[in-house]
Amino acid sequence: AIKDSLPDTGIVILSMHNDRRYVTNLLQRDSPGWSYLLKQSLPDVETLVRAISGSIAGWPVVDPAVMANLSPREGTPVSRLTPRLSELLQCIAQGYNNAAIAEIMGITERSVEAYTSNVYRELDISGEQDIHARVKATLLYLQDLQA
Repeated sequence: AIKDSLPDTGIVILSMHNDRRYVTNLLQRDSPGWSYLLKQSLPDVETLVRAISGSIAGWPVVDPAVMANLSPREGTPVSRLTPRLSELLQCIAQGYNNAAIAEIMGITERSVEAYTSNVYRELDISGEQDIHARVKATLLYLQDLQA
């Protein structure tokens, strides 16, 4: 209802449910700018800040604990990504910016940009779409995951 009235409003959803079905229900709306955060993650200030910042920026952000239990379904575009590109996409889905991804993966920000371009190409995402390519990549990633 909030997104219907104020589509540009960022929303952080706090849940006790570490279940893909809850995140999947959010994907059906195709409205970015939400974060799904487990209540147990609230003491982790960095995760909370990423969730809030991602929601404000219009990105979907998913709690790392939820992501840890998921893997790509066979035969999906996400399942065909290399392990390195999958790692990058998972970082994007968790709301990390390029600098943080570079640090996590032990690469330069320039390499993150190149890898991100490769992910967009592999998932057939154009940066000229209405939805930002980073958002579209995250939504595709989440749609292609299974518990």
